[in-house]
Amino acid sequence: MKNAITVTTLIENDSSDLAQFVAEHGLSLHIAYNGQNILFDTGATGDFIENAEKLNVDLAKVDLVIISHSHYDHTGGLVRFFELNTSAPVYMHRLARNGYYSRRENEVTSIGLEEAVYQANADRFIFINQRAEISDSLTLVTEYDRQYPVPQSPTLLKKEKGELVVDDFQHEIMLILHQADDMIVFTGCSHNGILNMVAAARKVFPEKKIQAVLGGFHLSSRHSDQMTLPKETVIAMASQLKEWQIPQIFTGHCTGHPAYALLKTELGDNLAAFPGGTVIQL
Repeated sequence: MKNAITVTTLIENDSSDLAQFVAEHGLSLHIAYNGQNILFDTGATGDFIENAEKLNVDLAKVDLVIISHSHYDHTGGLVRFFELNTSAPVYMHRLARNGYYSRRENEVTSIGLEEAVYQANADRFIFINQRAEISDSLTLVTEYDRQYPVPQSPTLLKKEKGELVVDDFQHEIMLILHQADDMIVFTGCSHNGILNMVAAARKVFPEKKIQAVLGGFHLSSRHSDQMTLPKETVIAMASQLKEWQIPQIFTGHCTGHPAYALLKTELGDNLAAFPGGTVIQL
């Protein structure tokens, strides 16, 4: 018998009820599965905590945290989370600890997690640099063959050998929750390209069917709704997702409204948004 999976959007760019749930440019999901409580990303500011309280999600009972990548809109709530939860380990890619930056109008801003947070909570972090099986049903994936288009992000940078270069997102993690004959795929921003990440999941577990994909697809700019891939490429992306026959796809955050509309035209009822406050039963 398959175990029920409940995914709750603790915070996202949009809110299912602005009067009740705070929205921000960020993402945090709570996953309840087989007696485990998993936190996937922590939003930008820690406001996800207030939303969690209203949604009756007890963050003190979270068993483990997975950070998809080092950017502030996924790591910003960690400090406040550490104040509430004193034991849950935090899984990140080893390269996530390097410097990450954003350039806008010739001004460069750090967007990575501050080194002081790592040092103050050194016993809480578990760093990986390759695929990791963290339980019988949870797998973290770190490598993606870039056979499909990758969102263009020339303003997102990393520090390499003392120089700032365009980020190649080697520090991005994907979570696969798998049981019986199927799996659920979680991404943060899909900087490596959602098709490449789904293809990686299919490669890791070729015998299992993907029942759902949840995450941002990074098809819009942080400061505008300008798409990071051409319209025709986004439509082709939707066609490929449809060909893979994934029953449920939930997206938002960095996907952007124009790209979402294009995807929705092709995917129809198989695609849905997951604004803050959304509770999904899988």
